[in-house]
Amino acid sequence: DASAFACLDATPDDCSLRGAIRAANQDGVDSEVILPDGLYRLTLEGPNDDGNLTGDLDVFFDGLTLRSAPGSHPVIEQVTDDRILHYHANFGDMVLQGPMTLLGGFAHNTGGFEAGGSVNFFRSGSFTVTGVDFVGGFAPDDGGCLEYAAPTTAGVLRLTDVTFTGCEAEGRGGAFLLQTADTLVTLDRVRSEGNTAGQDGGGGAIFAGSPTVVIERSTFVDNLAAASFTNANEAGGLFLGSGSFSILESTISRNTVGRAGGGSASGGGIFIQNGLLLLRNSTLSENRAFASFTRGADLDAQSSSLGFEFVTLSADESGSPGSVALNASTSLDVFASVIRGSCTGAGTITSEGFNVERPLGGATTTQCNLVHAGDVLTTDPLLKPLAGYGGPTPTHAVLPAAAGITFLVSSPSCPATDQRGALRNGLFCHSGAVEAGVKPPGRWIFSDGFESGDTAAWSATDP
Repeated sequence: DASAFACLDATPDDCSLRGAIRAANQDGVDSEVILPDGLYRLTLEGPNDDGNLTGDLDVFFDGLTLRSAPGSHPVIEQVTDDRILHYHANFGDMVLQGPMTLLGGFAHNTGGFEAGGSVNFFRSGSFTVTGVDFVGGFAPDDGGCLEYAAPTTAGVLRLTDVTFTGCEAEGRGGAFLLQTADTLVTLDRVRSEGNTAGQDGGGGAIFAGSPTVVIERSTFVDNLAAASFTNANEAGGLFLGSGSFSILESTISRNTVGRAGGGSASGGGIFIQNGLLLLRNSTLSENRAFASFTRGADLDAQSSSLGFEFVTLSADESGSPGSVALNASTSLDVFASVIRGSCTGAGTITSEGFNVERPLGGATTTQCNLVHAGDVLTTDPLLKPLAGYGGPTPTHAVLPAAAGITFLVSSPSCPATDQRGALRNGLFCHSGAVEAGVKPPGRWIFSDGFESGDTAAWSATDP
């Protein structure tokens, strides 16, 4: 990091990573830097330099692609008091192409703008991130590992096969904070696990603009939003600000908001305010809220419009509040979903039919206003444990005895596949995120990872 800045084609071994980015900043054209395998440690102290001389790697002027060499998996580690990458405002498009790991990073600015612990992307062009693992970034403000501020002109933000692990922000967005404005945003096969926010959105926070933010085939699990005992916390998993969102074939599970004895906690899995949200072929499972005042262990919605289509909701029954909380200016339409939980608040819930509800605590009346003629209310067990039953995300498979209860939906209303990517049945399909009795695509020996202990999920057993 401290030498090899020449980066001349005629001279071997004269180009460090910092030197390559400095050359890219100076060449006046879009550039590509290819990283061979290895550990790249950023060791030059100096956190407030914006010229790519010390601290983080500063990218400005024109576009830059930072790409792993074929067959390699480089690691870039920040060992000083600064971020790893700082993308400055310009009109260039930026690409991070893995497999690659970004390890550590600390958002340090004397001016008080301390967001994006590992990567800060500030109003550049489009940003494409593929196959990158963010690990252990820290931000005194927002976006523990990634902070994205949309460009002044509409761009594209796409995260594909990206993981966030052990990231922490003292404000919002333990894993990431995305302020998307008019940017087209897609998160595909993103996994956010074990991240922490001091305020809101342990697994991530998104403030959207006019285009719909699409989150698909992604998992938000074991994240935490918990500040002091006197503060309010929202969204252990995902914090969704104003805008339009679609969550497809995804799982939000075991996230926690608040702490016992704290001030207030809302939305263990998802908190949305002033937004539109469609959940389809997705799972909300065992999220929790702890505080003196709590709302919505799995989802809390304020002044929003929501739709559930082929959703499976399985609440934690250990004493957390109602699974879904809606304030008076919020509406929820529910279609072909399996709800093992309860609903609270003054919001409006409308059933579009083909739903199966199993209330908590053995209740024998609907707790979510699912009163359509095509709805089913039951006290029977419905779901297997959350596990890997095939596909990119964990799901709740349907118990064999419950398959008849959920075999309800006529084919014109059935999507082609379930959350796992398994084909739905042709004439009728099952409500909920998982089609019963259908194997996921691909070659497999067993379709869970042994974690369910369910031999019925395996392709064969040998006594």
